[in-house]
Amino acid sequence: MMGRERRRLTHLNQWGANGSDLSGFPIEQPDREMINKYLELVKGRENSEKRREKKIEKKSEERKRREEKVNR
Repeated sequence: MMGRERRRLTHLNQWGANGSDLSGFPIEQPDREMINKYLELVKGRENSEKRREKKIEKKSEERKRREEKVNR
């Protein structure tokens, strides 16, 4: 996501409901496409966290199995 697009999304509620920032220029309201891009970004982040957790869990299970083999 480009910096400008992210700024459009984060700008939405930054200065209140009057629809302009401190300089008096109107704030660009995010359209549906921008909102969808943001949601995809968040969803991708969540998925990568899940994959990382599964990988860590799998490695710990392998470690336990190896320890059991050594202890036999």
